Amino acid sequence: MLRHESGALLITGAEDTTAVLWFLAPPSVPKHTTVPQPLRALRGHVREISAVAVSAHLDLAASGAVDGRVLLHTCHNGALVRSITHPEGATIGHLHIASLPHRLLVGAAATSEGRLRVYSLGGACLHTFALAGGIRSVLLTPEHMCVVVGGVSGEARDPAARRPGRWPMTRP
Repeated sequence: MLRHESGALLITGAEDTTAVLWFLAPPSVPKHTTVPQPLRALRGHVREISAVAVSAHLDLAASGAVDGRVLLHTCHNGALVRSITHPEGATIGHLHIASLPHRLLVGAAATSEGRLRVYSLGGACLHTFALAGGIRSVLLTPEHMCVVVGGVSGEARDPAARRPGRWPMTRP
C-alpha cells in the first residue's frame, strides 16, 4: 500500500491471474464512510499471482507470478508497460518498486534461490545480489535508496557492504 495526500493505492493479486488496483480514502475521511474502491483490474498473467508492488510516484503497479513473469502496468489507465521474466522462471516472491532511482527489485519465492535482482524500468538486469543460504525478506528504505535483505538463518545484510560505494539501487 502506498499513501499520499489524496488517499492510498493498494494492489492485490489472486489465483485467477488478475491484479486489482484499489483506492483507499485519506485518513481525514471518517472511518465509517471509508470503503476501498477498485480502480482497475490489471491483466496479462497466465499463472496465479505471487507478489505485487505499487508506486504512485512513478504511476506504476507491478505483479509477479508463479511462472516467473513480472508485469508492469500504469496506475492511471492500467496499460501494460513491460514484461520481465525471471532468468530461471522461478516463482516471484519479492517485488518492490524504487521510485527515486527508478528500479524494480525481483526475487524468487524459494528461499533456497538466494538471489535478488535489480532491474531498470526498461527491463535490463543491472545487478544480482546473492545471499548464502537464501533470502527470506527484503526491505526497501523509505527514501528508496537502500535495500536490507534478511536471510534464512536470521541475518540481515546491506547489499552494499560487500562492495562499498556501489549500491545495487544505483548503477552497477
